[in-house]
Amino acid sequence: MQIAIIGSVNCDEVWTVEGRHRRGWGGILYNIAALAQHLPTKATVLPIARLGRDAQRPVGRWLRTLRQVDTSALLPMARAGNLCEMRYKNADERYERLLHRVPPLTYSDLHPALTAELILVNFISGNDITIGALERLRRDYRGLIYMDIHSYLLGRRRDATRFARRPTGWRRILACADVLQMNEVEFATLSGQPASPQSVLEWTTETMASMKCRCMMVTLGALGSYCLTRRKERWRLRHFPSGHRPRGADPTGCGDTFSGLWIASWVRNSDLLECARIATTGAAKPIRPMA
Repeated sequence: MQIAIIGSVNCDEVWTVEGRHRRGWGGILYNIAALAQHLPTKATVLPIARLGRDAQRPVGRWLRTLRQVDTSALLPMARAGNLCEMRYKNADERYERLLHRVPPLTYSDLHPALTAELILVNFISGNDITIGALERLRRDYRGLIYMDIHSYLLGRRRDATRFARRPTGWRRILACADVLQMNEVEFATLSGQPASPQSVLEWTTETMASMKCRCMMVTLGALGSYCLTRRKERWRLRHFPSGHRPRGADPTGCGDTFSGLWIASWVRNSDLLECARIATTGAAKPIRPMA
């Protein structure tokens, strides 16, 4: 069993609500950390990402300690990689700047993923993969594509600040997913309405009617998540409560931990709802990389 992860590695500068500061490595490394802890021993993780020169030594050293990780598809660069500055307004909202954004992956970069049982496409920079490359991957790949749409919905101003927006190609992106993850801000960005059981169910039923997606999740921070599954073209919604999040905890990486735990549960043959329940409970406290 092999899980491929398509996305980006970031250097993160984080300031919490209380003003505490930390610097570390993030992006898809949160997915890798969660999977390394929870996957069965015979499963492997194949990350596909560009690795800046600043990340190659520390990140490479950490990845080599994880025997389930295959680093053969990482793409070293001669320049620095993504630098993401995050200043939290509260537990669920933050101000972001993305500096040194790296070029997107091309379709040829994705070839190693074609033999995996599941591909996670995690939009970390929003520029991780082009729409054309993703659509070609969807045509050629026969396995399950799990997508966290995340930063695809973030624009980037000239001063590198990020802002929520609905890009023109969003329907083409969603059409490539079998399993889709977003948070409540991203749902509001796409739908134009706040996330509630009724709004999420109605929007999903209408929007996904012609798409192959069979599971969608909207994470709600401390309120847990909504999980929607489709059977015979009818969508059903379940709400799962969150696990305990320590007061003042840094929530960076919770969404990536969620997808990692969901996939690890899927590999262990859990059904879609059980995967969502486990991920919702466990993601309240992110599993940090290189801890």
